[in-house]
Amino acid sequence: MDDGPSTSNYLVLIADIVGSTKLIETERSLSQDRLVQMLEKMQEKYATAVRSDFAVTAGDEFQVMIATASAIPEMVWDIAAGLEPLKLRMGIGFGPVFTRPSEDPRLMDGPVFHFAREALNRTEVGETVFSGFGGLEDAVLNGLSSLMSEYRRRLSPARREVLTAMRTSESQKDVAEALDMPKQTVSYNVRESGWASYLKAEEGLKSALELFVRGANQ
Repeated sequence: MDDGPSTSNYLVLIADIVGSTKLIETERSLSQDRLVQMLEKMQEKYATAVRSDFAVTAGDEFQVMIATASAIPEMVWDIAAGLEPLKLRMGIGFGPVFTRPSEDPRLMDGPVFHFAREALNRTEVGETVFSGFGGLEDAVLNGLSSLMSEYRRRLSPARREVLTAMRTSESQKDVAEALDMPKQTVSYNVRESGWASYLKAEEGLKSALELFVRGANQ
C-alpha cells in the first residue's frame, strides 16, 4: 500500500443486514456468526480484488475498499447468497480518500465513504445503490443494478443455489453432480430463470464500472 494520503478515486462498499436488531438473542448471535464466516470466505476469494479487509464496522454492518471495479457484480451476488435468507442493503461509493491507506477500512476517511453511506441510506431491501460517479453515471449504474436486484429478489432459495453453483462450475453436469440432482433440473432452472440475460446485464455493469472508474482516474 501507499505510505501517505491520496486524492485518487476509490471504491467502497458498505452493507447492512436489514432487521437484525429485531432478531431474538440466539438468532442475532447466529446471524453474526454467519456474517463473520461469510466475510472470511470473501476475504480469501477476493484477496486480489480489494484494497482493505472486509471489516465489521457496527453491529451487522460491514465495509470493504475495492480495488477491481469489475469484481463488484459477482461480489454482490456472493455476499447476498452467502447470507441467505437474511436480507441486505448495499451502498457503493466512488471518490477520494483523505487519510492514509489501511487494511482496516475503519481507519480511513474521505468522500468515498460518505458517498457509500449516502448510497446505503437510499437503498431498499435487497438493492445495491451506487453514488459518487456523477449524475449520468450513477443513473446508468443504478438502472442496471435495480434490474439485477429485482432478478435476484425473485429467485427461490433452490434456484439461487443452482445459479450460485453455475458461477464457479464448468458445466451443468458438474453442478448436477455437486448438488446431487438431475442434470435436467439444473437445465430447467438455468433456462427458466433467464440466467443468460442476467449474465449479459452483469457484463454490462462490469463494463460501465470499468469505463467510469478509468475515466475519472485519468
